[in-house]
Amino acid sequence: MGRFLARRIPRAFVVLIIISSIVFFTTRLSGDVVGMMLGERVEPGQEEVIRKQLGLDRPLIVQFGDFWWDILHGDWGDSIWRHQSALSLVSARLPATLELAVASFIITIVLAIPAGIYAAVKRGSKSDQAVMSVAVLGQAWPSFWMGIIMILVFSVQFGWFPTHGRGDATAFFGVELLNFSFHTLDGLKHLVLPAIVLAFLPMAIIARITRSAMLEVLRQDYIRTARAKGLHESAVLLRHAVKNAAIPVVTIVGIQTGFFLAGAVITETVFAWPGLGREAIEAIQKRDFAVVQAAIIVIASIFVLVNLIVDMIYGFLDPRIRYS
Repeated sequence: MGRFLARRIPRAFVVLIIISSIVFFTTRLSGDVVGMMLGERVEPGQEEVIRKQLGLDRPLIVQFGDFWWDILHGDWGDSIWRHQSALSLVSARLPATLELAVASFIITIVLAIPAGIYAAVKRGSKSDQAVMSVAVLGQAWPSFWMGIIMILVFSVQFGWFPTHGRGDATAFFGVELLNFSFHTLDGLKHLVLPAIVLAFLPMAIIARITRSAMLEVLRQDYIRTARAKGLHESAVLLRHAVKNAAIPVVTIVGIQTGFFLAGAVITETVFAWPGLGREAIEAIQKRDFAVVQAAIIVIASIFVLVNLIVDMIYGFLDPRIRYS
C-alpha cells in the first residue's frame, strides 16, 4: 500500500498545480476589476494608481510567478473588496458547505445504494420500474428548478421548512469542531430541503450504477455456485455480490463527491445558504481574484483528497490493484 500511495500522492499534487494555474489565468482574463471598482467616474491617473497597488500593471507571467511565490509562503492574497485575507473568508464559509455536502452524502448513500441493490434483486418487477423511474426523473430535473418547487410546496404552501438561511446553530452536547455547529431542531429544519435537493441527482446516478453493477455480478458463475451450495440468499448478496459490485459504485460515489461541492454553488444560491459556493459566486461577479482562487483551490483540494481515498478503498476491495 505504501508504494501504491507513493505513486498516487505526487499525481494528486500535479493535478492541484494544474488546476491552480488554470484558475489564475481564467480569473485574470475574466474581466477588468479596476474598471468595475471605479465605475464611470474615473479621475485622470486613478486607474493606473489602483492597478499598481493591486499589482496588475506587471506582465501576466510576472503576476503568475508572484502568485506561486505567495502560495508557497502561505499567502493566498487579500480580498480586493473586503480587504481581508482570502483564505480567512473561505475558511469562514467552508463549514457551512461541508455541512450541507455531508448531509447530502449521507442521504445519498443511505437511500441510493439499498435502492439500487433492491432494484437489481427485483429485476423486472414494479418495484424495479418505480426505482428506475425515480432515478431517471432525478437526472432530468435541474437542481435549481427542484429547489424552487420544494420551497413553494414545503415552505410556502405547507410551512414545514424555512425558505432560506442556515438557522441558529448551537453546539450539540457542547461539542464544536473546526467551527462546525451540530444543529438544534431549528438548524436541522433549514438543512433538510437544500440537503435533499443537492442529493437528488447523485442519488439517481448512484442507484442506477449500483443496479447495473449488481446485475452484472448476479450473472456470474460464482453466484450460481454459492446458491447451489445452499447459502441463504442474504449471505449470497452480502458476502459475494455486494462486495464484488462495490468497485464501480465506489468509483461513481467518489466522482459524485465533487458534485456535492460544485453542485452546492447552485443549491446555496437558491436557498441563500451561507456557504463557500455562494461566496465564490459573489467573488466571481465582483472579479475578486484572490477569493475566487482560494475557493476553487480549496474545493479542488477536497475533491483530489476524496479521489485519493477512493484509490485506497480500491486497494482494500481488490488487493490486485495495490500492486498494479
